[in-house]
Amino acid sequence: MTNEFQYPIDLIEQVINTYGEQTVFEFSVYKYGPFTGADCRRLIQVNGSELTGTYIEQLEEELPSGFDLAINSRVTVNGNKSYHLPLIDFKGRLDPEKVAIIKRDLDAVYTRNLYLFDSGKSFHGYIPALISTEEWVKFMGSLLLLNYKHQEPISDARWIGHRLKGGYGCLRWSCVSSHYQAKPNGVGWLANCEGYEYPTPEYPSTNNARSQFPLRKIAQR
Repeated sequence: MTNEFQYPIDLIEQVINTYGEQTVFEFSVYKYGPFTGADCRRLIQVNGSELTGTYIEQLEEELPSGFDLAINSRVTVNGNKSYHLPLIDFKGRLDPEKVAIIKRDLDAVYTRNLYLFDSGKSFHGYIPALISTEEWVKFMGSLLLLNYKHQEPISDARWIGHRLKGGYGCLRWSCVSSHYQAKPNGVGWLANCEGYEYPTPEYPSTNNARSQFPLRKIAQR
């Protein structure tokens, strides 16, 4: 697979290029609580024109002890139009059988534009386009339906439940809590992948050039 985006911020830059610098993104400063319904977090909104790697590094440096930084799916366009960035928290490795199920069961408009990041224990998925809240709820339901009885789960069902309850998706960017192993690192487009398992590869120490991948505008400006 082609590692076109080293970190999630690199991919988000493509979303900003598509929908404009006035697009407002939302982040969470949160504390991980295993096996609990509690959701201890503070929300931060950031204008696309200010969202840079340097800004994210500053947010991470200011994190309270035991707290991490995550991006939320909620995005505001043109000052008042609310959309969602489709996010996925996968469960464990993505072997060829799992990838085949994703490509078969998930709408092609998503699988063609799905970029993977290795989060250390599992994989995160980002689709660099915006969808309505109604479409997002259906999207989250389709992720749950990727899991079949008597098979190793593909999506994290507890994550889906928490995020539907909260009203937005959320994926970690930092690595502060001892529960996490590493910051998410780019792997490649799912469409170019037949399967991906551990051990993880060595990642380049420098940022890759921006991708020229043509984004599909699911939601128009």
